[in-house]
Amino acid sequence: MPHEPSLMYAVCGALINRAKSADNVYRGLKWLMKGTTEDYIGLYMSDAMIALKVKNLQGAFVKLVAKDQEAKAFMAKYQELLK
Repeated sequence: MPHEPSLMYAVCGALINRAKSADNVYRGLKWLMKGTTEDYIGLYMSDAMIALKVKNLQGAFVKLVAKDQEAKAFMAKYQELLK
């Protein structure tokens, strides 16, 4: 996991650009949760939500997150920040 801000920004963008399914986005979220700060995870999720909507995959993503307490807690926190 890089720590240089420009590399982390690039990694977040690359994960979203390569994601073809809700599972890919979920796995990217889980990977980032293990090794970076909430700032970068939030950046990833802001781009992920757009990508999921474009591909009509929000429901599938929500189902994956609902089964994972850690991801579910992060998403609740993330949604609170968006208010």
